[in-house]
Formats: sequence, C-alpha cells, structure tokens
Amino acid sequence: MLVKTWRNLSIRWKIIFGNIILLTIFTIVGWMNIQSAEEMQTNAHFLDNIAYKGDYLSMEMKLAVIQTSRWLSDISATRAYEGYDNGFDEAAKSAKKFEEYSTQLKAVFKDDPEFVKSVEEVDEAYVAFYINGKEMAQAYIEGGPARGNKMMDQFDTYAEAISEKIGKLDEKSTALLEGTINEIVTGAKNSYRNNIIFLAVAIVAGLFLGFLIASLIIKPIKTTIAAIKDVAEGEGDLTKHLDDKNTDELGELAKWFNTFIDKLHDIISQISINTEQLAGAATEISSSSEQ
Repeated sequence: MLVKTWRNLSIRWKIIFGNIILLTIFTIVGWMNIQSAEEMQTNAHFLDNIAYKGDYLSMEMKLAVIQTSRWLSDISATRAYEGYDNGFDEAAKSAKKFEEYSTQLKAVFKDDPEFVKSVEEVDEAYVAFYINGKEMAQAYIEGGPARGNKMMDQFDTYAEAISEKIGKLDEKSTALLEGTINEIVTGAKNSYRNNIIFLAVAIVAGLFLGFLIASLIIKPIKTTIAAIKDVAEGEGDLTKHLDDKNTDELGELAKWFNTFIDKLHDIISQISINTEQLAGAATEISSSSEQ
C-alpha cells in the first residue's frame, strides 16, 4: 500500500517527502540536543551556585567546630595563664564564623526545607556544645582539674553530638555535589550516544531514500530511454509497451510514449499495407504490358 502510494506521487512530491523525512530526523536530533543542553545547563547552574557552595560551607562549619573545640580545650589546659588567655576570644571568633557559614548555607538551600532543617539541627547542637565548652573551660580556670574534670564527660557528650550532626551534614552536601557531577557526566554521555544513534538512523534513511528514488525514478527513466533508443535505431519492437500504471510524471511519460508507439505502429502497418497494394498493382500493370 505504501509503495503504491509512493509510486503514484509526482517526482516533485517524492523529493519533497524525502527531504521532509530527513529534516524530521535532524529536527528530532536537534530538539534532543537542546533538551540535553538545557538539562546540563541546569545541573551546571545547580553545581556552581548550590552544590559547590553547600559543600564548601558545610566543610567550613565543620572546621569552625574543630577550632572552637581546640581553643576551649587550650584555655582549659592553660587555665588562662598570662599569654595564654585568648582562648575565649578565639573561640568566639570561631563561633561567629560558624554562625555566618550556617546562615549562608541555609540561604543557599532555601528551597530545600529538609536540608535547612538539618542545618538548624546542627545549629542547636553547636550552641549547646559551645555553651557547655565555655562553662567547662571556666571551671578549669576557677577550680582546676578537680572542678573541670567533673564537666568533661558532659562536654564530651555535646562534642560527640555536634561531631555526628556536622558529619552527616557534610556527607549530605558531598553526596549532593557528587550526584550533580554524575548527572552532568551521564547527561553528556547520553547526548553523545543519542547523536551517534540518530546519525546512524539519518545515514540509513538517506541510503534508503536514495535507493528508493533510484528504483522508482531512475529505473523507469532508463527503461524509457532504452525503448526510445530502439525506435530511433530502427530495431524497436513496436508491440512492446512501457509500464504506465503510475500516475506520476514517469507514468504520464510512459502513457504518451505508448500512444506514440501505437500511432507509429499504425502508420507503419498502413504503409506496409499500401506498399503491398502498390506492389500488387505494379504486378498487374506489368502483366498487362507484357500481353
């Protein structure tokens, strides 16, 4: 059915439909590339503005916790001796940095309530850790190990809590970063694979259309040329006809060629009849003359 419909199309429409098929394939390829590019652009934007920043800020928060613990431990050990009494000030600086990084991190993930909640849990754990750490350090300063050691176990509990929560937050931000990078890499691979597939499809479609055009257009033309050549050289079989079933230009050409051959055949037949009649008349005339 499809081949019959194709045969009945004009040459112009055959060429147009062939180009439409190829254009459709390349349009699909272009559309898929645009979609892939937009997806990678979105992931790249997320990577640059959220994932990288989130991973960086969570690491800085983790570092601020470590610095806070260090300065509180130092002043507890030195008991604020002269020249070693800046532990509270340095711990306060680390606490301020922690708060700044936490605020920035929540701003970065403002559209992710679950992540913001995780940051707020870390904030709560840090406040408890920081307050208890200052109380422990003050106890060491005022009462020495006898008084400070009593608060050590409680401080360790708060330290473990903040360490666990900040560790999970850092893991989450790192996983988000790695996941975004993997999505970009996967998108690039898929885009490359799709391009290869559709390029192969386009090549196959082009070859198929070329073969179809060759078989349905060029072949009838060659047949017509051969028939005309036979007639022109005077050796043609005037009883043979071209296939004129198609309704395209080639079918019309074949129809009019067949009409021409039929008329030519009639003319030659009539000439042959007339020649025979003339030959008969000449014979009769010759016989009469001899008598």
